[in-house]
Formats: sequence, C-alpha cells, structure tokens
Amino acid sequence: MHCWVHQDVLFHDGQEANMREAWEHEGDKDELHIVLQGLEQYFWKGTEAGRMGCYDFPGETWAGDGSANNGVIGAGSVRFQRPGRNLVFRVGREEEGVSSLRLELAVIARTLQATTLEVDLLYLACDSEAALNKVSRWIGSGPRTTLAGDANVDIMQSTIECIRES
Repeated sequence: MHCWVHQDVLFHDGQEANMREAWEHEGDKDELHIVLQGLEQYFWKGTEAGRMGCYDFPGETWAGDGSANNGVIGAGSVRFQRPGRNLVFRVGREEEGVSSLRLELAVIARTLQATTLEVDLLYLACDSEAALNKVSRWIGSGPRTTLAGDANVDIMQSTIECIRES
C-alpha cells in the first residue's frame, strides 16, 4: 500500500506514527470516515481517488463494488457526501452462476438510478474494466449499438436509460 503526501509536509511529534496506525487499522472494512482536515487529510488526499481530485468534486461521488460468496452475488455502493447513503442488493439468477460483470453492471445501474439528473455524478468503479467498457459503448452511440444476445440486457436497459436522460 502507498500513501503520498506533498514533499513540503512536515510531520511533528508522533504524527507520522499516528498516520501509519490509522492506515493499518484492523477495523471493519466497510466503515467510511473520511476526514479532510488536520493530519488525516494527507492520508485521504494521497489515495488514488484523492490524487484525482475526487474529494473536491462538486457533484456526488459514489464508489461501488461487489463480491461473490458461496454462489451468491452481492453488490453495493456508497455515497461519499452522505456515508449513511448505501445501496446494497443481491444480483443475478443462481442458475446463471456467478458473473462479476453482471454484478458490476448492476452496481452502476443502481447508483445511476439513485442519483438525480440535476447533479453531476462521479462513480468510482473499484475493479471492473469490463463493466466500464461495456457501459462506455453506449455513451454518444448511434443506432448501430445493439443489446441483441447480451446476457445482461435487463441491467443494461436501465443503465442506458439513465445515461441517455442525462
């Protein structure tokens, strides 16, 4: 793991140790306590999202991910500006098996549905390049793009409707 801070940052007595302790904290992986003041801001602004300016984004910032366990797929996303605003749901049909693409597409669709059209949305997809490539096909596409034969047509229809409305 890495955390970057500005080269001119000066650490005072124990600050570096406190930052390291916060980084290595063994708490619940789903807790979200982002503090952008004091010493902790250097940690958050040094993460990949922080370096891209996500914490200063003027609209809504969401992050989504999912997992498969014992043949069941679960997914969720969290809104940065209101950490209590979480979307958690089950995706897929058990007879289809476990598909991470389907899972990631469902997270994107549900997050788009939860965000109003008047607000800009920044969505951080944790680990699915395939899902982002699939969705990006529909941005600015003409009539040639089709869902014929797509195994995830039910999820993609919802996503496409949200993209075209915006």
